Amino acid sequence: MSQPATYNWPANTQGDTFYAKLIGPVTNKAGPIDLSQARIRMHIRSPGRDKALLREFDSLSTDPTTKITIGGTDSNEFTIPEFSIDTPGSYAYSIELTINSFVRTWIEGVIKITGDATHDE
Repeated sequence: MSQPATYNWPANTQGDTFYAKLIGPVTNKAGPIDLSQARIRMHIRSPGRDKALLREFDSLSTDPTTKITIGGTDSNEFTIPEFSIDTPGSYAYSIELTINSFVRTWIEGVIKITGDATHDE
């Protein structure tokens, strides 16, 4: 069983927008993975002991600000919508793919938010 890929997002300033992020093509040893029937979720959790859920994105969401969009020629790419985080810190995130009953954490890492003098703490 393979481990999730690690991707640490470039540091961003509090309140600034992360642009939408295209991920893919998603493949395995057999080639492209068709994501057209997949559920893709991304959770961002706050730092500290509680690891509270800060943001959730989902391919099943009907809200365009939280919907992960599946696309690409072979339906093997997906896009995380733009978002921002208002509080400085290092946030853990993971992206999980579910296809039929197969569940796999595909990517995990850290999103670092730095302070900004133009924002009130």
